[in-house]
Amino acid sequence: DPVPRRFDELKAAAERGGRVVLVANSAAGYQERFPGYYRAWFRILQAWLAGVAPKAGIETWLVDQPIHAKAFSVDGVMASVGSFNFHRTAVSWNLECSLVTHDPATLRQVEEMFERDLARARQVK
Repeated sequence: DPVPRRFDELKAAAERGGRVVLVANSAAGYQERFPGYYRAWFRILQAWLAGVAPKAGIETWLVDQPIHAKAFSVDGVMASVGSFNFHRTAVSWNLECSLVTHDPATLRQVEEMFERDLARARQVK
Protein backbone atom coordinates (compact mmCIF):
# COMPACT_ATOMS: atom_id res chain seq x y z
CA ASP A 1 0.00 0.00 0.00
CA PRO A 2 1.59 3.32 -1.02
CA VAL A 3 -0.07 5.44 1.70
CA PRO A 4 2.46 4.63 4.46
CA ARG A 5 5.28 5.36 1.98
CA ARG A 6 3.78 8.82 1.31
CA PHE A 7 3.74 9.48 5.05
CA ASP A 8 7.39 8.38 5.23
CA GLU A 9 8.27 10.77 2.39
CA LEU A 10 6.54 13.68 4.12
CA LYS A 11 8.39 12.87 7.33
CA ALA A 12 11.73 12.70 5.50
CA ALA A 13 11.12 16.09 3.83
CA ALA A 14 10.39 17.67 7.22
CA GLU A 15 13.48 16.05 8.72
CA ARG A 16 15.56 17.62 5.92
CA GLY A 17 14.30 21.02 7.06
CA GLY A 18 11.48 21.54 4.57
CA ARG A 19 8.19 23.07 5.62
CA VAL A 20 5.60 20.34 5.26
CA VAL A 21 1.96 21.29 5.68
CA LEU A 22 -0.82 18.73 5.46
CA VAL A 23 -4.45 19.83 5.13
CA ALA A 24 -7.07 17.11 5.46
CA ASN A 25 -10.72 16.61 6.27
CA SER A 26 -11.57 16.41 9.94
CA ALA A 27 -13.72 13.56 11.22
CA ALA A 28 -16.72 15.88 10.81
CA GLY A 29 -15.74 16.52 7.21
CA TYR A 30 -15.50 12.80 6.50
CA GLN A 31 -18.74 11.93 8.24
CA GLU A 32 -20.64 14.58 6.29
CA ARG A 33 -19.50 13.30 2.91
CA PHE A 34 -18.02 9.81 3.08
CA PRO A 35 -19.51 6.66 4.60
CA GLY A 36 -17.81 3.51 5.93
CA TYR A 37 -14.46 3.07 4.19
CA TYR A 38 -13.50 6.71 4.51
CA ARG A 39 -14.26 6.79 8.21
CA ALA A 40 -11.82 3.90 8.58
CA TRP A 41 -9.28 5.85 6.52
CA PHE A 42 -9.73 8.87 8.81
CA ARG A 43 -8.96 6.71 11.85
CA ILE A 44 -5.65 5.72 10.20
CA LEU A 45 -4.90 9.34 9.32
CA GLN A 46 -5.84 10.54 12.79
CA ALA A 47 -3.50 8.02 14.44
CA TRP A 48 -0.65 9.15 12.18
CA LEU A 49 -1.39 12.82 12.82
CA ALA A 50 -1.40 12.29 16.57
CA GLY A 51 1.81 10.25 16.61
CA VAL A 52 4.21 10.67 13.69
CA ALA A 53 3.38 14.10 12.28
CA PRO A 54 4.04 16.27 15.36
CA LYS A 55 7.30 14.48 16.15
CA ALA A 56 8.45 14.94 12.53
CA GLY A 57 7.67 18.66 12.49
CA ILE A 58 4.80 18.35 10.01
CA GLU A 59 2.17 21.07 10.29
CA THR A 60 -1.25 19.46 10.21
CA TRP A 61 -4.51 21.29 9.65
CA LEU A 62 -8.04 19.89 9.61
CA VAL A 63 -11.04 21.30 7.73
CA ASP A 64 -14.55 20.53 8.99
CA GLN A 65 -16.06 20.85 5.52
CA PRO A 66 -15.54 18.11 2.94
CA ILE A 67 -12.58 18.57 0.62
CA HIS A 68 -11.76 16.05 -2.06
CA ALA A 69 -8.90 17.56 -4.07
CA LYS A 70 -5.43 16.15 -3.82
CA ALA A 71 -2.94 18.94 -4.29
CA PHE A 72 0.59 19.86 -3.36
CA SER A 73 3.24 22.40 -4.17
CA VAL A 74 6.99 22.20 -3.83
CA ASP A 75 9.08 25.29 -3.12
CA GLY A 76 7.06 27.48 -5.49
CA VAL A 77 8.47 25.67 -8.53
CA MET A 78 6.04 22.80 -9.03
CA ALA A 79 2.46 21.97 -8.14
CA SER A 80 0.02 19.13 -8.66
CA VAL A 81 -3.77 19.26 -8.47
CA GLY A 82 -6.13 16.40 -9.22
CA SER A 83 -8.10 13.46 -8.02
CA PHE A 84 -5.28 10.93 -7.66
CA ASN A 85 -5.71 8.76 -4.58
CA PHE A 86 -2.49 7.16 -3.42
CA HIS A 87 -3.77 3.64 -2.96
CA ARG A 88 -3.60 0.34 -4.80
CA THR A 89 -7.04 0.51 -6.44
CA ALA A 90 -6.47 3.95 -7.94
CA VAL A 91 -3.17 2.83 -9.45
CA SER A 92 -4.28 -0.56 -10.75
CA TRP A 93 -7.62 0.60 -12.18
CA ASN A 94 -6.16 3.79 -13.65
CA LEU A 95 -9.16 5.84 -12.48
CA GLU A 96 -7.39 8.94 -11.26
CA CYS A 97 -5.51 11.85 -12.78
CA SER A 98 -3.53 14.91 -11.75
CA LEU A 99 -2.12 17.96 -13.45
CA VAL A 100 1.52 18.67 -12.69
CA THR A 101 2.73 22.14 -13.60
CA HIS A 102 5.69 24.49 -13.39
CA ASP A 103 3.68 27.47 -14.72
CA PRO A 104 4.19 30.48 -12.38
CA ALA A 105 0.58 31.73 -12.71
CA THR A 106 -0.84 28.30 -11.91
CA LEU A 107 1.59 27.89 -9.01
CA ARG A 108 0.31 31.16 -7.53
CA GLN A 109 -3.29 29.94 -7.86
CA VAL A 110 -2.45 26.69 -6.08
CA GLU A 111 -0.71 28.59 -3.26
CA GLU A 112 -3.75 30.90 -2.96
CA MET A 113 -6.00 27.82 -2.76
CA PHE A 114 -3.86 26.50 0.11
CA GLU A 115 -4.10 29.84 1.93
CA ARG A 116 -7.91 29.78 1.63
CA ASP A 117 -7.95 26.21 2.98
CA LEU A 118 -5.72 27.16 5.92
CA ALA A 119 -7.93 30.14 6.71
CA ARG A 120 -10.87 27.80 7.36
CA ALA A 121 -8.85 25.06 9.06
CA ARG A 122 -7.66 24.44 12.59
CA GLN A 123 -4.15 23.31 13.37
CA VAL A 124 -3.54 20.02 15.16
CA LYS A 125 -0.99 20.44 17.93
